[in-house]
Amino acid sequence: MVSSALSAIGVSGSSATAVCQTTCSTASGVGPLLGISLAATPFSFLQVYRLPIWWIALTLFIVVLYFYLRARTHTKIDTALLFVNAGLLIIGIPYFKG
Repeated sequence: MVSSALSAIGVSGSSATAVCQTTCSTASGVGPLLGISLAATPFSFLQVYRLPIWWIALTLFIVVLYFYLRARTHTKIDTALLFVNAGLLIIGIPYFKG
C-alpha cells in the first residue's frame, strides 16, 4: 500500500519497473480485501439464484456478441472485453450437486 501511494504521487519514479511493482503491490494489497468482502455471508442469498443469473448473463453476452459481429469496426478494447466476459462466464458456470 505504501508503494502504491508513493508511486501515485510520483516519488518512486516513472520507470516501467516502478509501474509494474506498483500494480502488483496494489493488487496483492487490495485483492484479499475484496475477496473477503465478496465471499462474506451477505451474498450467500444469491446461491439460490445462481442458475437464472448465469443464464441471463449468457443471454446478454450472446446479444452483445451479435452486435459486435455486425459492427463495421472492431477496437482492441471491444475484443479484449469480450474475451474477459467470455472467461468470466466460463469460470462462473454453475455446478449441480449430485
